[in-house]
Amino acid sequence: MNIRALLFCGLLAGCSSLSPVVGAQEVDRDSYAAADIATIQKEADDLDIDQLAERIDAMRDGVWKGAAPKAPSDATVSITLIVSSSFARYESTTVLWREAAGQWQWHRAVQDGKVPEADAPAPKHGAVTAAQAGELDRMLDSPERRAEIWYSPAATPLKGTNDVNSCFDGASSLMLIRQAGKPDAFIVQSCRARWLNGDLINLIGGIGRG
Repeated sequence: MNIRALLFCGLLAGCSSLSPVVGAQEVDRDSYAAADIATIQKEADDLDIDQLAERIDAMRDGVWKGAAPKAPSDATVSITLIVSSSFARYESTTVLWREAAGQWQWHRAVQDGKVPEADAPAPKHGAVTAAQAGELDRMLDSPERRAEIWYSPAATPLKGTNDVNSCFDGASSLMLIRQAGKPDAFIVQSCRARWLNGDLINLIGGIGRG
């Protein structure tokens, strides 16, 4: 299975095709062989970014039923985060942005296959707290985070073993970051959120929930 197939397998189906399996919670960056990291980076760089952007738009608009919020034209940063688990039929889409004055706003819609559509909760929105806004600004500006591998596949060989890092329908995250004056940045993480980009995913996922 090539990395393009793993991208959509991990994001959309959470599938696992290799065995034996090591639980995702046991895996960190140091577990990956250097050659595997280099291969992931090279092949990820060859992925069709326009296709990935279109997929993000389609998934976001599906959850929002075509009424997804749009960042204002003067927003300095906008982020779309999609957390998806296909077998559980759950998808959460969070759209947030930083206004020209510096205030962050968030909007979230959820599709839960276990809940009848008529009973589905209405989308929610609000202002990001000052503490969370400070963390968002700090993480976005982190050169260490920006230097991380942007793609974490659903199944990757582990250093020094015949095992793989894999999972069965673990939640997968797809994030698009748009910052004024910078290229669009994509982050795709399968099974669980990892490293500094994972910290950013977890922070965004927690906004408005506590």
